[in-house]
Amino acid sequence: MKKSTDYFLSKHCISLCFIFLCSIFQAHDSYFSFAEIEYIEAKSKVEITLVITSHDFEDYLLKSKKISSPLENALTDSLESTIICKEIQSHFILKSALNSSDFSAKAFNLIYEGYLLRLNGEIEFYFSANKVTIQNGISIQFDLMMDYFPLQQNKITFTYLDNKRTCVFLPNSRNQFIEIN
Repeated sequence: MKKSTDYFLSKHCISLCFIFLCSIFQAHDSYFSFAEIEYIEAKSKVEITLVITSHDFEDYLLKSKKISSPLENALTDSLESTIICKEIQSHFILKSALNSSDFSAKAFNLIYEGYLLRLNGEIEFYFSANKVTIQNGISIQFDLMMDYFPLQQNKITFTYLDNKRTCVFLPNSRNQFIEIN
C-alpha cells in the first residue's frame, strides 16, 4: 500500500510541477499600452506621455525587424531610435477634426521629447505638438502593436480644461473621436 501511495503522489507531484512551470512560461493573454494627452489651449500645445510594456514592445520591434538590438540599446542608437519614433508615430496619430467623419484634417506633427525606461518593466515615451488648434474635437488613431498582438488593447486619457475623457482602442476600433465643445 505504501509503495502505490508514494508512486501516486510522486506521479501527481511531477504533473503539478509541470503544469506550474508551463503556466510561468506561458505568454500573457492580453497586451496593453496607454497614453495621456493634455491639450493646453493657451500655449496651442499638446503634451503626450505614452506608456508601453517594454518587453512586449521590444518583442514587437525585434520580430518585425524594425530594430536589431535589445530595446535599451536601440534607444541609444540614433538610427534605431529614429525608427522607433517613426513606428510609434505611424500608429499614434492625432488630428483636429470637426466631427468623427472628418477625414480631411492634417495630423499633428509629433515631436519626440525623450523616454524613461522604468524599473517596473514599462517604458514611457514623451511627445509634444506645438502650434495646434483643436476646433470641435480631436480624432485619435492608436493601433500600436495591434497587428502583431491580436489581443492588444490601448487606452488614452485626454485632458482639456480640467475635463478628462477616456477612450479604449481595440483591433476592431482603432480610431476614436473626442468632442471638446
